[in-house]
Amino acid sequence: MINLLDCYFLSAVYALMQKYPKYIFEKVFTTNEYSKDGIYTVRFFKEKREPVQIAVNDYFPCIMNEMQNKFEPIVSCMKMKNKELSKDSLWFLILEKAYAKFRSLHIK
Repeated sequence: MINLLDCYFLSAVYALMQKYPKYIFEKVFTTNEYSKDGIYTVRFFKEKREPVQIAVNDYFPCIMNEMQNKFEPIVSCMKMKNKELSKDSLWFLILEKAYAKFRSLHIK
């Protein structure tokens, strides 16, 4: 199992998304709209080289929130854990999943 330690990365992207959402979506997300087939593509760069396209689906691991009697996606960042995930937060889950895949494939 890979220890992603991705909270620093995701927190920085989350902060940038608050101020520059259009720029981040244009530069990072290849899929910029809701995908009916559930496949999204995210662009990362490894050591200033050509972009690496990472495709992920929209299935996310969940845990049961027994207080509210519903399932919730598992999110690694504490900032997001304390917030209600809206339907507009799908980008955050996709980015985290794509980053995990990128790290497992390209960072040894």
